[in-house]
Amino acid sequence: MATTGIYWCLVLTGCLSLVSGEAVLTQSSPPYTPVCPNDELVVTCVTNGTVASTFWRHSSSSAIGRVTNAIRSTTTGSGGLLALSVTDIVNNTLTSTGTIQSLDASLNETTIGCSATLLNEAFVTFTIKMTVPAQVVNISWYQISTDSITIWWNNNKVS
Repeated sequence: MATTGIYWCLVLTGCLSLVSGEAVLTQSSPPYTPVCPNDELVVTCVTNGTVASTFWRHSSSSAIGRVTNAIRSTTTGSGGLLALSVTDIVNNTLTSTGTIQSLDASLNETTIGCSATLLNEAFVTFTIKMTVPAQVVNISWYQISTDSITIWWNNNKVS
């Protein structure tokens, strides 16, 4: 019985390797995090699988976008959130980018993922972390001379 169990495990591993792949997802632009509203966000995914293909998705939509050697650009998700494009293909390693032209504050904590396969556990993810500037309140000013003033203010963020 123990031999059968080991044999079954080896067969299962062999079958899974047919659809296996790996992916690395990084933020390419802007060079800082957290990002700000209205920034353009570019994330780069490098996948290496049995074929040169990358699957993309984000948490605010169940739609999955795919780029390959034949499909070099597309958009995915509600309203085309991600503009996808292939930037490089070497053998079965595909480099692609997902771009959001202008980040909206509602995208804070949105998860973007990519994978070489459609298996859920194979997706690597990136979470958008956004900083929204604090609102300025209690603005006061004092005129020093005819051509200069001093301005002071508080923000409503508790420090």
